[in-house]
Amino acid sequence: MLSAVSVVTKSLSARLGLPFHAFSTRTPRPNLPSEGIGDQERVKKRHFDPAAVNLLICENVRRYKLAIEAEKLRTPASQRQFGEPRASVQEIYEDTRLEAIEKFLEHGSVSLHALVAVEFQPVLFEAVRLANGPPQPPFVATGNVLIDTINAPFCALSYVEDRCQELGVGKKIIDSAESYLSRCDFAGLWWQRGQHYRLLDAPTMFVLMWDEVTRRSRDIAMAAGLSLQQ
Repeated sequence: MLSAVSVVTKSLSARLGLPFHAFSTRTPRPNLPSEGIGDQERVKKRHFDPAAVNLLICENVRRYKLAIEAEKLRTPASQRQFGEPRASVQEIYEDTRLEAIEKFLEHGSVSLHALVAVEFQPVLFEAVRLANGPPQPPFVATGNVLIDTINAPFCALSYVEDRCQELGVGKKIIDSAESYLSRCDFAGLWWQRGQHYRLLDAPTMFVLMWDEVTRRSRDIAMAAGLSLQQ
């Protein structure tokens, strides 16, 4: 997967009008397949603000790390026992999701900003398509912003799948990575070929990852909650 993405990195950036270093900057670089600036702005307003998402998620993860030390929280959250701090179903769900996102943030040169910002979606989805499958664990950081950014979601998804296996939670039709890739294939068509009005509802890669992590974190919390009652 790494070699395939490495080969196309610069050509993708050039084709979409994005310099390669754009993936590591917060400077907006509109490059949407739309009819004009007004259409681009409507698409941006319909999606999450990258700076706000980056601040919120990083701050929540930071606070969770401090809480682990201050309150002596057991991690992973799915292993907490009855009577321990933050051992309710809701708290296990919230903390498992944060643990997964922490794995995502720790992966090399990942750019959360790029995963959220609409101007980077076409090149990200195209890179995932050309990679032709998920990376295989162990997930090794490359220092390449594009490669690490498209691989990092699999670190989060792998984390929640591991917790599911520990608790004996069965797969729901397909696991998180397969579901994520399937949805990326579909969303990528919107971002690569869709007109501006279709992009108003096109999910970003961040939203797809967040949905999958949320889905499996909910499964984990329910299974952990049942074990606490036994």
